[in-house]
Amino acid sequence: MTNAIITGIFGVGGTLLGVVLGLFGERWVRTWGEVRCDMRWSVGRGAGGVDSPGGVEVQERQLQATFLNRKDVPVTVWDMRVELYKGGKPLDAQERPYLEFAGPRGGRRPSFELTTLHPRIPVSHTVIVSPGHNEYERQRAAEEADRIEFVAVIEGAKTISTRLAPWDELEPQTKRC
Repeated sequence: MTNAIITGIFGVGGTLLGVVLGLFGERWVRTWGEVRCDMRWSVGRGAGGVDSPGGVEVQERQLQATFLNRKDVPVTVWDMRVELYKGGKPLDAQERPYLEFAGPRGGRRPSFELTTLHPRIPVSHTVIVSPGHNEYERQRAAEEADRIEFVAVIEGAKTISTRLAPWDELEPQTKRC
């Protein structure tokens, strides 16, 4: 009778362990993987020319980010932005360039919309960064920024933060982040 009790305990314990692993373990394993991001940071609009006395003035930059969710479960992009810093501090509201987001059918919108990244389906977003027309203080602050970063906050994955080329760099920067 002792062997039957021990066998029964192990049988019930094994069944409970299987149920727990089935319910929680499968979901946990499906969350393995990463969210990949390929980005391109380029000049969207400029004035002047390479041979002109003042050179080229970068008046707008665009960052196109393409996300690929390599997990087996969907994740959500909560926020996406470009931040400019000077002296280790973010630019204040009077100096910070405006951010706009390209719409799916063209046009621009002033804020980022939550985006669900389904497994293995690439999704692209474009951030347009502009000091504004004839806003010299913002233009100067963008040119003098000593650090520019792309940040994407993703629920269910790590926050992506990567350094970008300086404002006045004319060559496009492509990078996996």
